[in-house]
Amino acid sequence: METYKLAAADRGLLKNSEFTGNALFNNGQKGTVRPDNFGPLYVFNNDTLYPGSGLGMRPHANVDIVTIMISGEESHKDTLGIHENHTAGDVQVISAGSGLHHAGGNTSSSY
Repeated sequence: METYKLAAADRGLLKNSEFTGNALFNNGQKGTVRPDNFGPLYVFNNDTLYPGSGLGMRPHANVDIVTIMISGEESHKDTLGIHENHTAGDVQVISAGSGLHHAGGNTSSSY
């Protein structure tokens, strides 16, 4: 088994007008020291959505998505008709199965 040691500074930085994220895996970023995946786990991010920002509808299939709310408030809606708000301490688990679209956003006025 191959072992990787990644310092915090080696994690990928994802940043745009909606959020800042630190990615454990390279998410397709060429030339990184980070692995493409770790067996069945292929994304592990620490994301901060800016107040009032949101991530539009996006597709997922054949994955499980786990969101752990550290602080703030997040709104979730999906093509299964689910619309929920999550706050600090909540954990959301989505099994995308053969496919679904979901959107989410920070409904807090602060982080």
